[in-house]
Amino acid sequence: KSEPTLTKSRNLVGQTVPGAILGVKVPKEYQAKFDSAKPRMQEFLANMACYKANKNDKFMEAGTGAPALRRDDSHFKRVSGTCSDNVDILSIENVKFIAKNAFSFSVTFITADGEETTKFDDLIFTQYPSGEWLVRW
Repeated sequence: KSEPTLTKSRNLVGQTVPGAILGVKVPKEYQAKFDSAKPRMQEFLANMACYKANKNDKFMEAGTGAPALRRDDSHFKRVSGTCSDNVDILSIENVKFIAKNAFSFSVTFITADGEETTKFDDLIFTQYPSGEWLVRW
């Protein structure tokens, strides 16, 4: 597991969680499986973007903690805990199916002012026999 990296950036434009997920391309043979993960992926990333990572604990595999954006770095500080203070997604990349029922990816969040980004590598979504998608990081 890699620690999220915070970088200064200029003139980058983020997108909404649904828009970022919509833009992800996967090989045709995995498209149906990826599509089935989209609702969970959308909820999971939206919780991260709203600084509500604790809501993702229920989606995590046993014994793993949810990745969280920290508000302790300059622009990531927010006075209110509402979702209006959320960050956007700059990119979802490196999507790789590592099994028929599992894929990994990286996600980069960007502040609304486009000043800072934070990247999380190697998030893994796995579909269990029940059909539920759980996450490991």
